[in-house]
Amino acid sequence: MTTLSSEIRDKMTYKLPIDSLTVETPVTPKEQADSMMELMKFHDHICKSSCEDDPIDPSIISGILLLLREHFGFKRHASGQLFYVRAVGISKLVVDWVFHSPKVVYASLLYGLVRRTCLPLSYIQQHYNLGVYAFVLNVVGIDKREELDHPSLLYVKNRLKQSIQEDHVQLSVLFIKLAERLYDLRQSESYINTKEVQHMAQETLAIDIKIAYTYLEPEIAQALEEAAKQALEVCKNRGRNKNS
Repeated sequence: MTTLSSEIRDKMTYKLPIDSLTVETPVTPKEQADSMMELMKFHDHICKSSCEDDPIDPSIISGILLLLREHFGFKRHASGQLFYVRAVGISKLVVDWVFHSPKVVYASLLYGLVRRTCLPLSYIQQHYNLGVYAFVLNVVGIDKREELDHPSLLYVKNRLKQSIQEDHVQLSVLFIKLAERLYDLRQSESYINTKEVQHMAQETLAIDIKIAYTYLEPEIAQALEEAAKQALEVCKNRGRNKNS
């Protein structure tokens, strides 16, 4: 398995402050109903996608979805989406890409709570197994420009040595981060800040696609390329409308 270089890890970090995208606005009854439907659809989808060898635990998923609603509340992403709706949208991509690994799916739902709310990492460590904790720690670490392969992240209490290999943890981080990027690019029309969309799309074309081709699957790289080009087209159309 190819080992991730420190240069590629560094290029995957966010340039914006960790909490810069948090906005809270009113939610209409229809949006509340639609968002609840999204959560229910996700729960059904993830349980049907479960692998017999390492199945998804429906009770864990239900608990995480409640946690998302409780802690995100009506906070919105820069795309205008409710954060918990965005979280399940990203995780659905992760389910489709790495359905055989429930820990990665759980982490894809949980890490945003640690990154954007006051939920402490100690909560993850206390309520979930060490594999989930390690994945969350690594995804948050890449956003905070920390080393992904620091021993304390991989060998918590010396009990992760046998269960988690370093490359497996790092590749799981890639699945989650690139799913997040793909999902956000597909919401490009909803962004108010055109420069932010341009930055995402350009970074994807320059960096993310190469990462996906090298470490993951061609289909992921192709989906990222298509979404990035569509996002740039959205930006161009907005520019034309301003000048007309």
